[in-house]
Amino acid sequence: MSRLFVIMGVVFSLCPVLYGQQGRKPFSTPQDAVRYYEELVGNLTRQVKSMQDENAIFVEETTKLKSRVARLEQENDAVRKELAALRQQIAADAEVRKDQLNRLADRLGTMSAPPPVHQEKRQKKGKTPPPPPPAEDGEEEFLEHTVEAGTTLHALAKVYGVSVKEIIRANKLSGSRIYVGQKLLIPIPKKR
Repeated sequence: MSRLFVIMGVVFSLCPVLYGQQGRKPFSTPQDAVRYYEELVGNLTRQVKSMQDENAIFVEETTKLKSRVARLEQENDAVRKELAALRQQIAADAEVRKDQLNRLADRLGTMSAPPPVHQEKRQKKGKTPPPPPPAEDGEEEFLEHTVEAGTTLHALAKVYGVSVKEIIRANKLSGSRIYVGQKLLIPIPKKR
């Protein structure tokens, strides 16, 4: 064994560059070389252990992040499904509202229309301002309609076959806002 130390000492002293001793004095004894390399190996071992510990922490954090991403993807899918269901519900509600408005318009159309109100009768009521001057070929006729809940000028125009502008003009309204219980005069379309 002592021969081994002697050989190592000679090799270390003759070839310092080979064994990482650049800029160092050659070892004085083989025991110094062994101590040096044991210390070096110990330092390297501690560094490797530290790196393994850091790697284990990174692996654990990566696993946690992957789990979190998977959970978020599931939540995102649930939100997408809920959004799609809400969109379908909104579309179905819109169809129901459209059907209700059409039924209302049909009901207004099938209601027995009150007798036409001539211009003179309209002026006697007092509350309703007089209509615009009659058309050239004679006196303009109107139907009186009492506004019910959900009724719109558009629906009335559609039912009676006149334009919204004509109803507004006949009643001298400043806009398209009407109220439940309000009595409106609907111009009777002229026969051509």
